[in-house]
Amino acid sequence: LFPYTTLFRSGLARLAQHDQEAEVRRAAVAALSFASPEAGPDVLPALQAALGDADWQVRQEAAQTLTRLRWSPSAPVLIATLQDNAWEVRQKAAHALGVMRSSEAVGALVGQLDHPISNVRKEVAAALGAIGDPSAAPALQARLQDTDIDVRKTAARALTLLGQAS
Repeated sequence: LFPYTTLFRSGLARLAQHDQEAEVRRAAVAALSFASPEAGPDVLPALQAALGDADWQVRQEAAQTLTRLRWSPSAPVLIATLQDNAWEVRQKAAHALGVMRSSEAVGALVGQLDHPISNVRKEVAAALGAIGDPSAAPALQARLQDTDIDVRKTAARALTLLGQAS
Protein backbone atom coordinates (compact mmCIF):
# COMPACT_ATOMS: atom_id res chain seq x y z
CA LEU A 1 0.00 0.00 0.00
CA PHE A 2 2.83 2.45 0.81
CA PRO A 3 4.36 2.47 -2.72
CA TYR A 4 0.91 3.14 -4.20
CA THR A 5 0.31 6.02 -1.77
CA THR A 6 3.74 7.48 -2.54
CA LEU A 7 3.12 7.24 -6.29
CA PHE A 8 -0.30 8.83 -5.87
CA ARG A 9 1.14 11.76 -3.92
CA SER A 10 3.97 12.13 -6.43
CA GLY A 11 1.37 12.30 -9.19
CA LEU A 12 -0.55 14.96 -7.29
CA ALA A 13 2.67 16.91 -6.78
CA ARG A 14 3.33 16.80 -10.54
CA LEU A 15 -0.23 17.95 -11.31
CA ALA A 16 0.07 20.76 -8.76
CA GLN A 17 3.11 22.11 -10.55
CA HIS A 18 2.64 21.28 -14.21
CA ASP A 19 -0.99 20.87 -15.25
CA GLN A 20 -2.20 23.35 -17.88
CA GLU A 21 -5.46 24.06 -16.04
CA ALA A 22 -5.38 26.25 -12.94
CA GLU A 23 -8.38 24.46 -11.43
CA VAL A 24 -6.61 21.09 -11.73
CA ARG A 25 -3.49 22.56 -10.10
CA ARG A 26 -5.64 24.01 -7.31
CA ALA A 27 -7.43 20.71 -6.71
CA ALA A 28 -4.12 18.81 -6.66
CA VAL A 29 -2.71 21.28 -4.13
CA ALA A 30 -5.81 20.83 -1.96
CA ALA A 31 -5.51 17.04 -2.18
CA LEU A 32 -1.93 17.26 -0.94
CA SER A 33 -3.31 18.47 2.39
CA PHE A 34 -3.65 14.78 3.24
CA ALA A 35 0.08 14.25 2.84
CA SER A 36 2.52 13.87 5.69
CA PRO A 37 6.16 14.91 5.98
CA GLU A 38 7.05 11.30 5.21
CA ALA A 39 4.94 11.37 2.04
CA GLY A 40 7.88 11.86 -0.25
CA PRO A 41 10.45 14.45 -1.14
CA ASP A 42 8.33 16.05 -3.85
CA VAL A 43 5.28 17.12 -1.81
CA LEU A 44 6.70 20.10 0.10
CA PRO A 45 8.56 21.49 -2.95
CA ALA A 46 5.34 21.18 -4.98
CA LEU A 47 3.41 23.16 -2.37
CA GLN A 48 6.13 25.77 -2.12
CA ALA A 49 6.19 26.08 -5.91
CA ALA A 50 2.41 26.46 -5.90
CA LEU A 51 2.84 29.58 -3.76
CA GLY A 52 4.39 31.11 -6.89
CA ASP A 53 1.73 29.89 -9.33
CA ALA A 54 0.39 32.35 -11.90
CA ASP A 55 -3.17 31.85 -10.61
CA TRP A 56 -3.94 33.54 -7.28
CA GLN A 57 -6.43 30.82 -6.30
CA VAL A 58 -3.74 28.16 -6.61
CA ARG A 59 -1.43 30.29 -4.45
CA GLN A 60 -4.21 30.76 -1.89
CA GLU A 61 -4.90 27.02 -1.81
CA ALA A 62 -1.19 26.32 -1.33
CA ALA A 63 -1.05 28.60 1.71
CA GLN A 64 -4.18 26.96 3.09
CA THR A 65 -2.77 23.47 2.53
CA LEU A 66 0.49 24.40 4.25
CA THR A 67 -1.61 25.64 7.17
CA ARG A 68 -3.28 22.25 7.47
CA LEU A 69 0.05 20.43 7.24
CA ARG A 70 1.86 22.77 9.65
CA TRP A 71 5.19 22.19 7.97
CA SER A 72 7.47 24.79 9.52
CA PRO A 73 10.15 24.40 6.80
CA SER A 74 7.73 26.26 4.53
CA ALA A 75 7.82 29.40 6.72
CA PRO A 76 10.41 31.31 4.63
CA VAL A 77 8.35 30.86 1.45
CA LEU A 78 5.18 31.87 3.29
CA ILE A 79 6.95 34.98 4.59
CA ALA A 80 7.79 35.92 1.01
CA THR A 81 4.14 35.27 0.11
CA LEU A 82 3.14 38.12 2.43
CA GLN A 83 4.13 40.33 -0.51
CA ASP A 84 1.74 38.61 -2.93
CA ASN A 85 -0.31 40.97 -5.09
CA ALA A 86 -3.55 39.16 -4.13
CA TRP A 87 -4.72 40.11 -0.66
CA GLU A 88 -6.47 36.74 -0.29
CA VAL A 89 -3.12 34.99 -0.62
CA ARG A 90 -1.49 37.33 1.91
CA GLN A 91 -4.32 36.62 4.33
CA LYS A 92 -3.88 32.83 4.07
CA ALA A 93 -0.09 33.14 4.36
CA ALA A 94 -0.46 35.19 7.55
CA HIS A 95 -2.84 32.60 8.95
CA ALA A 96 -0.42 29.78 8.12
CA LEU A 97 2.47 31.59 9.82
CA GLY A 98 0.35 32.09 12.93
CA VAL A 99 -0.68 28.44 13.04
CA MET A 100 2.99 27.45 12.66
CA ARG A 101 3.92 29.94 15.39
CA SER A 102 6.72 31.17 13.15
CA SER A 103 8.78 33.60 15.21
CA GLU A 104 10.92 34.34 12.15
CA ALA A 105 7.83 35.90 10.52
CA VAL A 106 7.16 38.58 13.15
CA GLY A 107 8.90 41.43 11.33
CA ALA A 108 7.23 40.66 8.02
CA LEU A 109 3.84 40.28 9.70
CA VAL A 110 4.17 43.60 11.54
CA GLY A 111 4.83 45.19 8.15
CA GLN A 112 1.42 43.93 6.99
CA LEU A 113 -0.53 45.61 9.80
CA ASP A 114 -0.91 48.68 7.59
CA HIS A 115 -2.34 46.76 4.63
CA PRO A 116 -5.33 48.56 3.08
CA ILE A 117 -7.55 45.44 3.30
CA SER A 118 -8.94 44.96 6.80
CA ASN A 119 -9.15 41.16 6.45
CA VAL A 120 -5.38 41.06 6.00
CA ARG A 121 -4.79 43.30 9.03
CA LYS A 122 -7.12 41.16 11.14
CA GLU A 123 -5.40 37.89 10.15
CA VAL A 124 -1.98 39.41 10.75
CA ALA A 125 -3.01 40.58 14.21
CA ALA A 126 -4.31 37.09 15.02
CA ALA A 127 -1.08 35.53 13.75
CA LEU A 128 1.03 37.86 15.87
CA GLY A 129 -1.03 36.95 18.92
CA ALA A 130 -0.58 33.24 18.20
CA ILE A 131 3.17 33.63 17.75
CA GLY A 132 3.40 35.50 21.05
CA ASP A 133 6.46 37.65 20.40
CA PRO A 134 6.29 40.73 22.68
CA SER A 135 8.16 42.83 20.10
CA ALA A 136 4.88 42.98 18.14
CA ALA A 137 3.07 44.75 20.99
CA PRO A 138 3.66 48.36 19.85
CA ALA A 139 2.37 47.64 16.36
CA LEU A 140 -0.65 45.83 17.79
CA GLN A 141 -1.30 48.72 20.18
CA ALA A 142 -1.50 51.03 17.16
CA ARG A 143 -4.15 48.74 15.63
CA LEU A 144 -6.40 49.40 18.64
CA GLN A 145 -7.26 52.61 16.75
CA ASP A 146 -7.95 50.82 13.45
CA THR A 147 -10.94 51.95 11.41
CA ASP A 148 -12.28 48.36 11.36
CA ILE A 149 -13.83 47.05 14.57
CA ASP A 150 -12.81 43.45 13.85
CA VAL A 151 -9.18 44.50 13.49
CA ARG A 152 -9.42 46.39 16.79
CA LYS A 153 -10.93 43.35 18.54
CA THR A 154 -8.34 40.99 17.09
CA ALA A 155 -5.49 43.32 18.05
CA ALA A 156 -6.85 43.53 21.61
CA ARG A 157 -7.09 39.73 21.78
CA ALA A 158 -3.54 39.42 20.45
CA LEU A 159 -2.27 41.86 23.06
CA THR A 160 -3.99 39.78 25.74
CA LEU A 161 -2.17 36.73 24.44
CA LEU A 162 1.07 38.69 24.64
CA GLY A 163 0.28 39.61 28.24
CA GLN A 164 -0.12 43.29 27.36
CA ALA A 165 -2.96 45.40 28.70
CA SER A 166 -5.14 46.75 25.94
